[in-house]
Amino acid sequence: MVVPLNVLVYSGPGVSPNSQTFLMRTLRQFLSHRYAIIPVDQTMLRTQPWETKAALFVMPGGRDVPYTVELNGEINRRIRQWVENGGRYLGLCAGGYYGSGRCEFEPGTPLEIVGSRELAFFKGSCVGTAYPGYDYKSETGARAAEVTVDQDAFNVPQKLWRSDPARIRIYYNGGGFFVPDESEDNVTVL
Repeated sequence: MVVPLNVLVYSGPGVSPNSQTFLMRTLRQFLSHRYAIIPVDQTMLRTQPWETKAALFVMPGGRDVPYTVELNGEINRRIRQWVENGGRYLGLCAGGYYGSGRCEFEPGTPLEIVGSRELAFFKGSCVGTAYPGYDYKSETGARAAEVTVDQDAFNVPQKLWRSDPARIRIYYNGGGFFVPDESEDNVTVL
């Protein structure tokens, strides 16, 4: 059995350069003692046998529409099959919109992007932005958003949390919030 030791980070069209830079730095800081953090593009995902060596696939922030252009079809089928067979998908910002059943970004505004998404790991909608003021060309809508982590919802011993705070501030710029589909009954907010 091959032990998956790669964390793949999508780096193709649509990815925000800032998101990519900080994400790669953060993942390497926390995971490089055990995993290889590898940027991948649509060509690699289409042509290489990445599934047996990947422990995690990460879709960073950026613009979700170019993700659909490059990944819909065969690549999404491979990602979905890999996740259904035990792989893990982490979608941040645009990656969260992209992994949902429906993207509802700024409906009714000039920035509107609304439509179904193929991966649909979360059957409901990712709706955003969660906070007003988003601008593709600047950081004017960015903020340090406070997040409360329900540590009891994680299936890990409490001692592993050490003295980690339950409330933290994280960088936010344009991300959405998740609205479950009426048919979903196995959704847990962490």
